[in-house]
Amino acid sequence: MKLQALQTLIQVAEAGSVRAASIRWRRNMAPMIAQIRMLESELGFALLEDGGGAKAQLTPAGAYYAARARTLIEVIEQAGRNELAIAEGTEGELRLGICEEVATPRLTRLLRECSEHLPGLRLQIIDRPSAALAVALRRHEIDIALLLPNVEEEGITIEPLWHEDWRVVLPPGHALKSEPHLACAQLRGIGLILSQPDLAPSGHDLIRATFAASGITPRVAAQVIGRPTMLMLVSAGVGATFLPASFFAGLRDDGQPEAVPFEAPPLVIAAAFHRNNPAGAAMRFLRLAREG
Repeated sequence: MKLQALQTLIQVAEAGSVRAASIRWRRNMAPMIAQIRMLESELGFALLEDGGGAKAQLTPAGAYYAARARTLIEVIEQAGRNELAIAEGTEGELRLGICEEVATPRLTRLLRECSEHLPGLRLQIIDRPSAALAVALRRHEIDIALLLPNVEEEGITIEPLWHEDWRVVLPPGHALKSEPHLACAQLRGIGLILSQPDLAPSGHDLIRATFAASGITPRVAAQVIGRPTMLMLVSAGVGATFLPASFFAGLRDDGQPEAVPFEAPPLVIAAAFHRNNPAGAAMRFLRLAREG
């Protein structure tokens, strides 16, 4: 059953007769009648009265079917608009992967902008280490990821977006809290709370590399998973840890830990997405991330 034949039936119903419909929509009557005859043949009942002539009106069954055809076409047209919006990335679902290093106020702003500029987009957020996110991308389990760039997966493009300077988070009242900045040599002998090394790539890989480049072996007091545990251990006086500078931007002064700038290469945050067939929503989100 062709949509054009259904549309012709709807036009006749709206105009009142075949002749009136042909005049209103500037169409030849013969093809219009032929299309309705085709529908009658498929449906098995009459749609036009008076033998289907130029002045013919719809039968009660034809009028009823025309109303249902109008609903059907509206559904099909709406589905087409929805599919176009999904293809363009303004509606639908976006599976966004993030690693812990990305979880700062900058990500908060980005997610708010996504909600504001793409209200029809539903975000599904997956939190995993960077290497696991790259694998998930290759398997098409997620559409785009914000992660550390030192990962490699076939078919995945990595695009650096922004960088984060480092802060040393010191135990309360530590003697170094008033220093304008700190280097590895000043932390010699201080217990450090670092991420688990087997979770590489990790932001703390840069910290370890900085100490190695300085010829200093850090004293590792704890190797943990997750910032909450790191900060709890710092508060307990176990040692110092390292966090991105923007992590502290959203904290109130009375809740601010002792954080001092640390001399180390910045932490780079990148977007990762499918190289050949990126999702439209992923590209929309990427444009917002680039602008942020």
